Amino acid sequence: MLFATILLENKSRWRTKIVSARIFGKRDGYNVRNARHPRLT
Repeated sequence: MLFATILLENKSRWRTKIVSARIFGKRDGYNVRNARHPRLT
């Protein structure tokens, strides 16, 4: 039971890390995307 809970916690943490990485990646490439696609603003 403890092992399963640890796995679930690790999966949730990795998902939050991936989502945050995607958000920060979008923020980093925001200027480039605006220069190419001004409709996204």
